[in-house]
This record gives sequence, C-alpha cells and structure tokens, in this order.
Amino acid sequence: MIQLLSTLLSMFLSKAFLSFPPSFDIGSYSILELLIFAALVIIGIMILIFLIKLVFWLIPAAIVAFIVWFLTSSLWLAGIAFLIIAALSLIRRI
Repeated sequence: MIQLLSTLLSMFLSKAFLSFPPSFDIGSYSILELLIFAALVIIGIMILIFLIKLVFWLIPAAIVAFIVWFLTSSLWLAGIAFLIIAALSLIRRI
C-alpha cells in the first residue's frame, strides 16, 4: 500500500512540476496589460514610500509614549502623550 502511494505521489509530482518554471513570453501580453501592470507597480511603490514616511513620522510619538508608559505604567497617559506628540509633529509640518 505504501509503495502504491509513493508511486502515485511521484507520478503526480513529476507531471505537476514537469513544466516548472513556466517560460516568460512578453509577446503574449498586450500593450494595455503591460501599461496597467506598470501603473500598478508604480502605485504600489508610492504606497510603500508613503507608509515608510508615516512610520518615521510616528517614531518620535511612539518613543515618547513608551517612555510615559514605562514611567507611569498607564496606557491612558501613554495614549494621550502619543496623540499630543503626533499632533505637534503634524502642526510643525503644516
């Protein structure tokens, strides 16, 4: 029984991965598909850059909130400190 399962599994895997990796033929895609793909890649990169800038913008507020939480053990005060520093950072940017 184990021999039969082993043989079936090896046959399945050999057929499933026989054509792996598939060849990339750019001729099978239309110009519109390539333009949409390029636009989506650019939008994705812009979103990543925005998220990275947002993280760096929030780091000072997070550090202050952590210090307040460490000194007071109060999540309430740490949250207020985070909001105040984040608001001050936003006002400074504007």
